[in-house]
Amino acid sequence: MDGIDKVTWTGPTIEQPVEGIWVFGGYGLAPISIIDTDEGLIAFDTGDTKHDGELLLKALRTVSDKPVKAIIYGMKDGKVSYVYNWLGKERYTIASPDTLPSGKATIQFEFAEGGEKIGAGGTGKLSINGKKVAEGQIENTVPAVFSGDETADVGLDSATPVTEDYKERHNEFNGKIVKVTVELK
Repeated sequence: MDGIDKVTWTGPTIEQPVEGIWVFGGYGLAPISIIDTDEGLIAFDTGDTKHDGELLLKALRTVSDKPVKAIIYGMKDGKVSYVYNWLGKERYTIASPDTLPSGKATIQFEFAEGGEKIGAGGTGKLSINGKKVAEGQIENTVPAVFSGDETADVGLDSATPVTEDYKERHNEFNGKIVKVTVELK
């Protein structure tokens, strides 16, 4: 295809449009921007998988040895969301209307059953730093157990994806999760 190199990267490239800014193409699905600051580097949209991040870091070290001080990731427009997949038949999404604030954040999801009937569904509430940001109805829940090959993962989904927003396998979160608490009431 003539001209394809004008709209996409056909291989890994590093461009520096101005001093202190690099654009890495071909290291993920979208271009990755790096800004050099006095304190370190700021990275934007670092890829979709741990593998993308490893490739980027290796390439990044060819232009700078400064530490990466911040990663700004625009997945789903930077908005926190909870998705419940009911047996692959229905997906219920509860999403923040606003982007996640920079710095450390406490993200909490609460589910309140909607009745005494097993699998009746209920209400989900999403909070960020103690403030409710979204609430929604989950019409159906799995009445007994999930399949034997599904897992309770944190930071990745090693089996069937909960949502179609990411790929099966190689979908590791490349940020830092400090703590996960599960509380049953």
